[in-house]
Amino acid sequence: MKRRGTCSAVMLLSLFFLSCATTHNVTTKVIPDSARVVRLYVPSCTSEDIVGQIQGALMRINGVYDVTGNTLDQYVTVAFDPSKTNVEDLNRELEPKGIYVRGKPVFIK
Repeated sequence: MKRRGTCSAVMLLSLFFLSCATTHNVTTKVIPDSARVVRLYVPSCTSEDIVGQIQGALMRINGVYDVTGNTLDQYVTVAFDPSKTNVEDLNRELEPKGIYVRGKPVFIK
């Protein structure tokens, strides 16, 4: 009986730690092959609330297809149409909210 309780506690702790460092992904459109995908380092991307703020801000930009935030490594991945927007537009949308991109963007695609 005592052993079952220990296993349950371990499982709950495991779920807690997994939920603390998650990737939050909201896809609203099919991403075309012509889309660019960039990975941005955002040091303040440490909670699901911040990820939600980033997604809300960037998804309002015309041409952004998808925004994924990872609280573990503090990176945000954005898929966008390069004929409609660019990395500078993404930064301009985040900065007034006190969210800053650091370092160089890494283009995945």
